[in-house]
Amino acid sequence: MREKSGLDALEAAIKFEKDGRRFFLDAKKKTKKRYGQLTFQSIADAELEDIERIREVYDSLTKTGERPDLPPLLMGWGLEGIGR
Repeated sequence: MREKSGLDALEAAIKFEKDGRRFFLDAKKKTKKRYGQLTFQSIADAELEDIERIREVYDSLTKTGERPDLPPLLMGWGLEGIGR
């Protein structure tokens, strides 16, 4: 049961990051200043990196039942106990 709730949490995290990416890309379109556009694009790109990291954990759990070693950036996100 714990594994399923962990996978659900990861799925929710991926959705959250995708929604955030859409938000920042929309903000970029609405912004007239070049600096603002670059800032929103940079944040949107960071969301892609987050999605990739979360998906790596998700894919590993669904394929092997084990999570990969977490990169330092993900430590403290509460993912340490999932898949262990």
